[in-house]
Parts: sequence; structure tokens; C-alpha cells
Amino acid sequence: MTTSSCPFVLLGLLSSLFCLAAHAGSVSLTNTIGDTLVTSQGTALDSLFKFELGTFGNSFTPLATNTDLWQANWKPFAQANEGAGTFNSAFGAFSVGDTFVADTATTGHSSLGLLDMFGNTPSFTQNDVAYLWVFDAQSLTSTREWALLTSSAWRFPDPNSIDPNAGSFSLTSGSTPVLGNFDPTFTTTPDVTSRLQTASVVPEPGSVLLVAIAGLLARFRRPHRQQA
Repeated sequence: MTTSSCPFVLLGLLSSLFCLAAHAGSVSLTNTIGDTLVTSQGTALDSLFKFELGTFGNSFTPLATNTDLWQANWKPFAQANEGAGTFNSAFGAFSVGDTFVADTATTGHSSLGLLDMFGNTPSFTQNDVAYLWVFDAQSLTSTREWALLTSSAWRFPDPNSIDPNAGSFSLTSGSTPVLGNFDPTFTTTPDVTSRLQTASVVPEPGSVLLVAIAGLLARFRRPHRQQA
């Protein structure tokens, strides 16, 4: 085995693990090795970038005009990054996903236990719309590079599903960018590959203060545990 083939083997193994875990309920998203992943300036996405799979639930609709509110409403499920070996910037490939642990018949959580910006472990409900958020950093304290994609086919499955493909998503022609650009047929020969480009996001005046206020309000709304 050559050194250059190692990233392909690693990502293949990760995809296989996600498929096996799907019998216990899982959600995952992958792209095609060799896809072009670039910033708004056209430079390749490097090790600073992360690919996060999650949802905003049903109470918030992310738009290119309300980016200052995304982090406060984001519910992370799983993340791919170079340090974890789930993103390979040299080959333009990522694989993000995790086991979907059932809480009820229709609600579950990620076994990774990723926390939202308020320190809470989010739960996910069957049919929640899934999003892929690509970013160099999530906090809008300075100019960032972001992309956000979704699809009508990206829905959180029944957490008790035994269908191995119920929560398996991929970047395809049906993937729609909320922010950034996506070309599903950037190349067609010798293989079909996509081009994903992030957009430059500039913080709006007062956005940092609004996020801080949202954090305080969320903490006040938490139910207090009764002492025995």
C-alpha cells in the first residue's frame, strides 16, 4: 500500500463504520474524494476548517441575512476535522457522522455528545432538517469563511431505524447552499466531482453583544434542579 492511498483507505473505513452503526440508528454525510473545496478567495480549505453536521430545529430558519444568529440556534450532531482524521484537506474529502442514540420513539442524541454554544447537549427529532456547516470558526468576532448547505433529502431518521441508509447523506445535485456556492458537476471526466466554496462573512455591528445576551437568556431559562 502506498502512502498516498492511506487517506482513501481511512475514509473508506470511516464510511463503513457509519454504515454498520446505522443498524443502531446513525446519521452521516460524506463527499467524493477529489472534490474541490475552496474559500471565497479560491484557496483550498486547510486544516483550520471543520465540517459540522447538525440542525437548527424547527424554530429557526438560517438565511444569508441572519448569520449573526446562527451560532445561538445551532444544534451540532457531529464534526469532521483534520485532527480527527475525518477531513483530508490534501484530497478534498471529509466524512462526518455518528451513532443516533434513541431517547424516545422519535427523538435521540449524538453518542459523541457535542455541546451547543450554551453548554447543552442537543437532542434531535425525527424529520428535523439536517445542515452541513463548513467554517474556519463559528463565532462572528471577526470576518469568517462559512458555507451552509442542506437538502430536502437530509432529514434526521427514526433513531430506532434498522435501515442502514436512512440517515446516510451525500453532497449531490440536490444539495442547496444557504450560504456559499456549490457546483455538483464541477468536473465530469474522469469522474464526477463537486466544487464547494465558502463565503466571506463579516460580523454586523452589535452581533457579538446579541449573541452574549442570547446566551444569558438561555441560561436563565434552564430549569433549576430541585434539591432532595
